[in-house]
Amino acid sequence: MARRTVRLFARRLRHAAAICAIAVLAGPAAAAESQIGATSIVVNTVTGTLATTRETAPLRAGIDVFQNETIDTADNSASRVVFQDQTQLSVGPQSTVVLDRFVFDPDPSKSAVAVSVAKGVARFSTGLLPKPDYQLTTPSCQIGVRGTVLTVTVSAAKATTVSVESGSALVTGHGVTVTVNAGYSTLVRYGMAPTPPVPSPPPPVITLAMDALLLQALAAPNTGTQVGARASAVEIPQLGGNMMLSPNIDPKIQAEIAGDATPPIAPLGVNGSRGTHGSRGTHGSPP
Repeated sequence: MARRTVRLFARRLRHAAAICAIAVLAGPAAAAESQIGATSIVVNTVTGTLATTRETAPLRAGIDVFQNETIDTADNSASRVVFQDQTQLSVGPQSTVVLDRFVFDPDPSKSAVAVSVAKGVARFSTGLLPKPDYQLTTPSCQIGVRGTVLTVTVSAAKATTVSVESGSALVTGHGVTVTVNAGYSTLVRYGMAPTPPVPSPPPPVITLAMDALLLQALAAPNTGTQVGARASAVEIPQLGGNMMLSPNIDPKIQAEIAGDATPPIAPLGVNGSRGTHGSRGTHGSPP
């Protein structure tokens, strides 16, 4: 297994070298459409699958990421990708994100950033490009970014929750678009229109897990795949408030937004829970 990992990692480096060679021959535009950024944090098991080779290799902090690459995270794992325009994409445990398209052009009308969140959780923080250039997609909706920071969760049933932390977002599902402002969330069940935005409930367990893992990595002296195992314990939000129902949200919607099946994070003392995220539910706490 170790030898195979080394071989795949070497092939990835050769792929990056080939992109550089293309850039020399075809100009910077060719490279800009392929190599789109790099991982800044990798905690535990995170892999990248290149669209051209379909080979999967472990990601490490500082490794380039490419257009159409699929990023997968395992249990108790997380990653942060920084794009060329300083856009930051954080990915939580048991998640799959596809880096569909990135064009960073001096002419804003030619720039574009497109990311798909297939499952799990991701937080998107915009960079230097004009806000209309950013487009997020999930199995149940399309998200036009009009602000700075938002978090997207996608359940096993393909239901999407969009929670905006700053700025605003245009969320479209089943031909209906709603505007979600800072401090509000909307739920888009698969094949249905978004719910009216409501004040965001406390973050679900899967989001707390992502934040704790990334914070843990930042607290470590070195950032790498196993940084989560080496880091000392850090303070994270307690989960007591996460179980409270918001009077502004229908209990069923609350369950979709705030209930997640995420693995426990033993070093940090975060318990798992059953809910909408994850199809097996084997890592959650007993009902």
